[in-house]
Amino acid sequence: KSIFKDAADLLSRKILFLPKDIQFKLKKMACIGSQCDITILHLICGDDSASKEPPDELCNINIAIAVDEGLIQKNGPNYDFAHDQIESAAYSLIPEKHQGPWHLSIGKKLLSSCNSEEEIEKIIFLITDQLNRGKLSMKEEAEHISLIELNYRAAKKAISSSMFSNASHYLKEGISLLDETHRETHHRLWISLYVSYAETEYCNGNFKNVRDTVGSIIAHAKSLDDKVPAYKTLCLCVGSGRKNYRRSAQIGLDVLGQLGEHFSINQSQVTAMAEFLKTKFLLLGKDVDIIMSKVMEDKQMLVIMDLLETTSIYCPPYFGFILVFRIVQLSISHGVSVNTAYGFAYYSCILCHLGDLCNASKYAKFALDIMQRMQARQKYCRVYSVLYSMTFLKTNHMHSCLDPVLKAHREGLKAGDTAHATVCAVIYCNIAFRCKKKLSLVKKISIYLKKEAKVYKQESVWNLALPLEQAILNLMGYAEKPSLLDGDAIPRESIDVWMATAERVKADRLLCALYYWQMLVAYMFDDIELAIKMVEKYLDLKNPFEGLVVGSEVIFLYG
Repeated sequence: KSIFKDAADLLSRKILFLPKDIQFKLKKMACIGSQCDITILHLICGDDSASKEPPDELCNINIAIAVDEGLIQKNGPNYDFAHDQIESAAYSLIPEKHQGPWHLSIGKKLLSSCNSEEEIEKIIFLITDQLNRGKLSMKEEAEHISLIELNYRAAKKAISSSMFSNASHYLKEGISLLDETHRETHHRLWISLYVSYAETEYCNGNFKNVRDTVGSIIAHAKSLDDKVPAYKTLCLCVGSGRKNYRRSAQIGLDVLGQLGEHFSINQSQVTAMAEFLKTKFLLLGKDVDIIMSKVMEDKQMLVIMDLLETTSIYCPPYFGFILVFRIVQLSISHGVSVNTAYGFAYYSCILCHLGDLCNASKYAKFALDIMQRMQARQKYCRVYSVLYSMTFLKTNHMHSCLDPVLKAHREGLKAGDTAHATVCAVIYCNIAFRCKKKLSLVKKISIYLKKEAKVYKQESVWNLALPLEQAILNLMGYAEKPSLLDGDAIPRESIDVWMATAERVKADRLLCALYYWQMLVAYMFDDIELAIKMVEKYLDLKNPFEGLVVGSEVIFLYG
């Protein structure tokens, strides 16, 4: 620390030996950051120059001197500080009490230089950052409201570029400028900031912040319409963060009930079969063009469709089927929405589960066609995670599934759908193992994807890949007892304890993976008794997850 301080002091003294004009421009540049566009530098320095020379010419002369001194470097249309210590030294020369006003002045100058909304949008981050750093120097209420709105705009732009961390920063800055009176006088702005902050914090995996923010929204929102987006985010948060799927599903069902769609989570398989037959009848004679002939416009129906999709993710399988049937039914009666693609993808998997591969393939193609026509790229990952967990594993060559699943994983991260992006990562590793990829390569890929899942706090989803990780370690000779799925990848003290815990909480998807991979390594290392025991347990599962296990392999090995 003392070395860095000495270096900063030395650089500060070097800058102080330069002419005042050069010092001034270096300090202005330091306010912007480590890099500054030359036109921006001209703009923020122009009015403050004491010289009568044209600001552009003077600025160029001074910049050339700074370059010769090795303080800054030319990099295309930008100038960069040669080292971050030089930037810090230049900034330290601005008295602390003047730093806020300087940033405020720069932000205002940048904003006033823009002649259209499009020009503001181009440098929205720079403008907002400068005004945020100068906010304590603001005197007028109108300035604060304007800055709140700018933070919201900056956040929206960051979200559109999948910069969820940056978006959360801007939303948090905007929220910090709000007080209790704004909740009444600028209620729509207040709601927009809080709802967006909850959504971006979910994408960032900060689930506690999501719950706290949703609590504020529910407490202060004036209508159900304002609360619904918050409930949807809470539903995702509880399902991902707390792994409490039943509670998550109940949140969604309660809101659906308030919107006029009444369901009970304890509905029977008979009800599911009745809804299936109803849906099948409604689809008779309808091709994708007929289905796409009407687009849903009713705002409440769009909200219902979105909630049906979100809630179905966390419901018990047969009840999830009922919600998906409802998505398809509403798409036929009220028109298609971006959620329709997910509905048909899930419907395809149900048909596949029932053995109707011909129609499963047909409606899988419907799902992809609808998603493309609706330009619903935000649904890409979710739709693919469904199709490649069942239908396409049975109707396509397995090698052909690798690239689409990996692409879906990347698209999910871009869209902030981190849970389904992680599902795609799990499916990818399982397919890669079966496609004769080298074990060392699959191990390397899984380590990378596991770290990524941890960043987004999706460890509960990645748990589905841990049995595969351990199986690979066993096959590579890294287990004391190769026939037993026990070792470094297993998060509990033993596979038996983990399996017993999963059986107690009825975690069928995890059990599916545990039984399968334990069966496989036991079979390969000649513990036939253990292998048969695992197959029998697998066959007792009501709803195995085909994305992790290919059922035909189980039946073959059992034979």
